[in-house]
Amino acid sequence: MIPRRIALAVWDFVVGDDWRLALAAVVAIGLTAVACALGPSAWWLAPLIALAALRWSLRGTVPAARPSPDGGNDPGPKAGGPAVDQPGVQSSPK
Repeated sequence: MIPRRIALAVWDFVVGDDWRLALAAVVAIGLTAVACALGPSAWWLAPLIALAALRWSLRGTVPAARPSPDGGNDPGPKAGGPAVDQPGVQSSPK
């Protein structure tokens, strides 16, 4: 039971939330080792692959809402007045 728990803890530490980033790190280290074994200095290859993998993993994410000028963080609609679905907010009849 203990070796299985240790293996799962190591897996969780190395892989974390995204197995693709862990795979990209392994590929980056492997390609850098192969390139260095062939002769030229390729220390820059691993950071380049890591940055590309990070950019790839962050594509499609939604940025956080920006704070409003009055200091609040209101991502709600501004043009139409208060949102109708908020509890305690009553819209005026038109």
